[in-house]
Formats: sequence, structure tokens, C-alpha cells
Amino acid sequence: MIEFEGIPSGKLRKHIISANKKLGLISSLFGVIVASAIIIYLTIKFNQPIILLGGFVWLALFVVLMALQPFKKDVPKLFATKLTIFEDGKMIAVGYDQSYHNSVEFVKKVLDVGDGYVFEFMFKARNPYFHCQKSQITKGTIEQFEELFKDKIVRLDSNS
Repeated sequence: MIEFEGIPSGKLRKHIISANKKLGLISSLFGVIVASAIIIYLTIKFNQPIILLGGFVWLALFVVLMALQPFKKDVPKLFATKLTIFEDGKMIAVGYDQSYHNSVEFVKKVLDVGDGYVFEFMFKARNPYFHCQKSQITKGTIEQFEELFKDKIVRLDSNS
């Protein structure tokens, strides 16, 4: 059994927050495209340029709000506080308000972000709570961890 316990800090924390910001902006893009089409349609239908101006001001505010995510009060909710990998391949991550289950067999790759690891799963098994910080290992060793995922570990350089 390999176990990590604690809230991430350093590069791992920055990586997780940055990934959540990107996800928020990308997911808001769909809403912006649909809303833009509706605004343009209403502007043409009613021949009122003010609809175009007002609609795009609201869309700009929406994008700015999404770019500010996650808010400071929500940051602790992004992290798992405990990650356990059992001998049978089951993985459990305990998050802010619940636990998440997954399996080693669904791990597509493990990103080494310097002071920690972030798990990327196959599409159906994706979950953002599977990450761990190297210095917070409480059971097992980093060598055991790296041996378990030897073919899946991708080391990120400082430029990415």
C-alpha cells in the first residue's frame, strides 16, 4: 500500500489551480458561443444595436468572472487530502467533502510536476482529485510508486 496525506503546496498546488482555470475558461467558451449566436440573432430580428452592445458587455463580464476562478475560498476544495493506492490496484482519493474511487488500470499517464504527481485517466474515468505530493508520503516509498507507474510517468520540464 502506498499512501500520501496532506494538502499540496508549491509547484503541484500551482499546477492544479492553473489546470482548473484552463478548464473553466474552456468550458465557458461553449456558453459564450451559444450566447453570441443568440445575441446576434436578436439584434438582427429586432434591429436594435443596443442588444448587441449590452449582450457582449455581459459576455465579457462572464469571461472575466471565469478567468478569476477559482476564488480564494474555493481553492481548498480543489485538493485531495489523502490518496491511497492498494496492492490490488484500487485507488481512493479523499477530497474536501467526499472520497473518490478509481483503479490503477485506468491511469493513462502520471505527470511529474516536480514536487508531486497528477494522474490523468482514460476518458470515462477522469477525476481531478487524484494527485499527490512527494514529500507527503506516509506509507510506502517513492521508489515503489515510480515502479508501479514506471511506463506511465511523464516528467514535465520547468517550461511547461
